[in-house]
Amino acid sequence: MNIAEWARARGFSAELTRMVLSGKRKCLRGQSHQIAVALGIKPQMTAPMDTKD
Repeated sequence: MNIAEWARARGFSAELTRMVLSGKRKCLRGQSHQIAVALGIKPQMTAPMDTKD
């Protein structure tokens, strides 16, 4: 499977996927972050827990 097929199968832009793989995006939020998580490059971020009682 090539990059474009992988991206299309998951609903991502092939161009943005290439940018994530080449390190041209920081992948801090949005679709670039989602791509990095799907690729296994970054862990899934979860919302911080509210510690107030």
